[in-house]
Amino acid sequence: MGYDMYVKNPAREQPPWPDWTTDPDDVRNKKMDAIAEWEAEGWYLRRSIGGQPSLREALLQVGAAFDNYEFDSSWAVIVGGSPHVEGVPSEGVLLEYHPTDREGIPIHKLCDNSGWLVTELECQQALAKIQEYAMTNPDEGLPQGLTAHNDVLPFLRLAAKHGGFEVW
Repeated sequence: MGYDMYVKNPAREQPPWPDWTTDPDDVRNKKMDAIAEWEAEGWYLRRSIGGQPSLREALLQVGAAFDNYEFDSSWAVIVGGSPHVEGVPSEGVLLEYHPTDREGIPIHKLCDNSGWLVTELECQQALAKIQEYAMTNPDEGLPQGLTAHNDVLPFLRLAAKHGGFEVW
């Protein structure tokens, strides 16, 4: 269990997963190496259930994310594993929901793995907020939740250019 975050429109598609029942060992190993390379390029980010809160807290601390108190989850109903709103023609409307008067990532998108879309614009705004924080707080540095694995900022940079990212 955890949070799998994928850049929406990667410049290169994820390689196929091995078929553990039919692929010979050497084929499985080559496929796993290709997937590891794809992940290392920054197209994929994973956090465990215990690790995601530190990422959320760090994004909130630097102003790259915000609590979205006006988001009323009572009108979001889980249907087929994805949130949707009664009367809304597309699930994508809810999955992309962003209040127009706020900048950054609405934190509810990082609180469950129902396929939320963190948009390209939200990623761009989050990166700008992170840069602003780093420039105005040079002695503090960035919170560990953003720097511990050296993967968050490269992932956000790619997502900011390739359609955002989905949280599964």
